Amino acid sequence: MTGYSLFQPSTLGMMSQAHALGTISTNIANISSGGYKRTETRFATVLSNNIRTTAGGVLGQSVAKQERGLGGVKVKDFQTIDQQGQINSTERDLDLAIAGEGFFQVSPTLAVSGQVLFTRDGSFQINTAGATVTVTADDGSTINTSQGFLTDKNGYFVLGVTPQADGTFSASAALQPLRIDQFAFINTFSPTLTADLSVNLPSATKFGDANPNIGTTFIDSNGKTRAITANFIKTPTANQWQIELTGEGLTSSTLAPGSAFSLSTGTG
Repeated sequence: MTGYSLFQPSTLGMMSQAHALGTISTNIANISSGGYKRTETRFATVLSNNIRTTAGGVLGQSVAKQERGLGGVKVKDFQTIDQQGQINSTERDLDLAIAGEGFFQVSPTLAVSGQVLFTRDGSFQINTAGATVTVTADDGSTINTSQGFLTDKNGYFVLGVTPQADGTFSASAALQPLRIDQFAFINTFSPTLTADLSVNLPSATKFGDANPNIGTTFIDSNGKTRAITANFIKTPTANQWQIELTGEGLTSSTLAPGSAFSLSTGTG
C-alpha cells in the first residue's frame, strides 16, 4: 500500500473496478468459445497498519504505537469450473457437448501413454495421422488412404473404447483414439432387422385428403444407409388407415394389420 498516501482508497477502488470491467469484457468476448467457463471478480476490503514512534514511556524511551491506517479494496477472481455451461446448437456434426458431470479424455499423441488430459470443449475435428491403410473404394478398386481420427482444437486425440457385441461398453476396456474416417466402419455394420413406429394421425382427415407421411432411415444387408418413407392413407372406414412404404431401392414390402412389416431391397 506504500506510496498511495491519501489517495489510496480511491486509487485502489478505481483499479479494482477497472479489473472487474476487464473480466466482464473477457467473458463477453468468449461467449461463443467452446468449453469456456466465465470468471467472477469479487471484492475484499483492505486495511493497512501504520506504525509511528512517539516520545515518552519509561525513562524517556521511544514507544512504538500501531494505529489503523488508510484502507482500500482488492480483487480476487473465481473460475466457475464447477458450473454447467450453456449448450448451443451448431451446424457441425463433430460438435459435442456434455450435459452434467464428466469430461472428454484426450491424448497428446496417437500412441496413448500415461498422459491423459481432460476437457469439456467438444469442438472436434478430423485429423489424419498414423500409417495409411489399404481399403476397397465404392467402385471396387483398391486404394491407400490415411486414417482419420477425432481430435480437439489443440490436435489432441479424443479417446474412447470399442463397444462390445451387445452395444454396451466395458469400464475396464483400454482407451484408444477414435478413428472416424469413411472407411473406419467397413464390415462392422449391423443391418436393421426390426423397427417400432408410433404415430398420432389426425382424426379429422377424410378419405381423399392429402396423405401424411414420415421419413426414416435403415441399414440394409450391404451396410448402406437407405431412406424410407411411410405414407398413411385414410380409408373410407372411420378411424382406419393404410400404410404404404416407399424408398430408394425398395423392391417389395409386406405389412399385416397390427403387426410389424418387413422390407427387401436390391443389392446396389
